[in-house]
Amino acid sequence: MTNQAKRKIFILTTILLLCGFITTVQGQIKINSPYTRYGLGTLVDNGLDPRTTAMGGLHFGLQRNDLINPANPASYVAFDSLTFIFDAGIFGSLVNLRTDNINNQGSYISLSHLTFGFSISKWWKTSLGLLPFSYVGYDIFHTEELEGITKVTNVYLGSGGLNQIYWGNAFPIGKKLSVGFNLKYMFGSVDRSRGIAFPDSTEMMNTFILGSVRPRDIYGEIGIQYKTSLPKDHFFVAGAMFGPQTNINSKIFYLATTYYGNITAAQLKYDTIDFRKDDKGSFTLPVRIGLGATAGKARHWTAGADFSWQNWEKYTYDGQSDSLLNRWSVNLGGEYIPDARSNTYYKRASYRLGFHYGKTPINLKNRHIDEVGISFGVGLPIKRSRSTVNLSAIIGKRGTTQNGLIQENFFRFTVGVNALENWFIKSKYY
Repeated sequence: MTNQAKRKIFILTTILLLCGFITTVQGQIKINSPYTRYGLGTLVDNGLDPRTTAMGGLHFGLQRNDLINPANPASYVAFDSLTFIFDAGIFGSLVNLRTDNINNQGSYISLSHLTFGFSISKWWKTSLGLLPFSYVGYDIFHTEELEGITKVTNVYLGSGGLNQIYWGNAFPIGKKLSVGFNLKYMFGSVDRSRGIAFPDSTEMMNTFILGSVRPRDIYGEIGIQYKTSLPKDHFFVAGAMFGPQTNINSKIFYLATTYYGNITAAQLKYDTIDFRKDDKGSFTLPVRIGLGATAGKARHWTAGADFSWQNWEKYTYDGQSDSLLNRWSVNLGGEYIPDARSNTYYKRASYRLGFHYGKTPINLKNRHIDEVGISFGVGLPIKRSRSTVNLSAIIGKRGTTQNGLIQENFFRFTVGVNALENWFIKSKYY
């Protein structure tokens, strides 16, 4: 068996193992982030490729022949005409939640990305894959005493997340300009429940509401990039992405009950207030805009900046808003390869560093919740191949402890494999 055939088997085996691993861990993950209660949860709509996350989340101005960059579909135009690209990875997060007097922890592990890219012809390049869109996980119990009544416990529970399958295409326009589009299919389930209980009373009925949203719909985005060569193997790329506002159709499950008993234990249901199964609903996915630029020297260094904005003030679910504000982010980062042709391993490796700061869509107590983080990573070449193992980590925080709010200190990491193989060469021998 040739080395090329062995590598192909390795890639296919890796795909199957990743899919099996994700299926196993999805039932074991435990997210703990109160901020995922709002909107569609914590958004990761561009996937979590360790190369881009290590560079601060650069996307819109990146164009490389070994990189699948779904955030800007125009970037697919760089795919080599003979090469098949496979990229996949696992994402994890460790979170410490802080208030003025409470500390808590949470963790999460899931698929970061599973993507494929290849050339159909000299003028048509394509990519497809599976990406996470958002994740949700929280359990909040708040007990207070109301004067003249009794203790009241408010409960908020949430779990699940949304994913997207995409198919993207890119086309060159002349020698420097390229355009592209992604068609995406959103699916998944977000389960949210809330209840009110009277733990010290045997006469007052408690109320519990269970809700679930299961979107199943298509949406899309377009991208454009301009790449020009500069003296001494340097380059410059500018790019932009636009995603129009879209109504995403979904199925809704809703159950409201009253009962006696403990809200955290066995419940004696007294009556069903309302019940809806597979009702048709929709939510608004708002306008999305991204701008970015990179510059560098081929196979030596890359540096760039991105800006993204999303109009989450227009978000509605089943016709009702969620008091969200617009989301924006500034991302800075770069990559350095000491000597790509060196015989010394560490000189052929890629070293990455980045920074991001922005505002999430969440607005609590008249405060627009922000997020800041620094990122770093490394790309480790696999011997006798063009493939790499990529690692990235982000250290940052979201929110604040001021005004009785919660601060999330997080450590996020991604481990991925990027494989490039010449799958489209016809053999001379039969």
